[in-house]
Amino acid sequence: MLLALLAGVGVGVVVGLAIAPKSGRKLRADIRSTMDDCLDSASQKAGELRKSGANLAQRGLQDVRKTAGKASEKIQDVVNGTLDGLNGAVDNGAAKSHEVIGRAADSVRTGTLG
Repeated sequence: MLLALLAGVGVGVVVGLAIAPKSGRKLRADIRSTMDDCLDSASQKAGELRKSGANLAQRGLQDVRKTAGKASEKIQDVVNGTLDGLNGAVDNGAAKSHEVIGRAADSVRTGTLG
């Protein structure tokens, strides 16, 4: 869109200069000067767009890294919670097993089986 605008401006300037009453040398100098101005302006705009695009990409990358960090923390929390639950179940099972084994040993010692 910017390129079309610049092309339209360039054509308008060339036509305007062509119909103005000037010598050929002066007309060519004016056209050259106008085209140089247009090219400088386009180059400046391209640089601004490039910089803006780079900034936008950098912010996007930072957002992705931040989101990935948060997701990693949530996954770690879930894993830790699951491990805590499993450890609790294992500890509880071990305590119950010790209790049952202790009662069985007492039964064997006293001769009163189950």
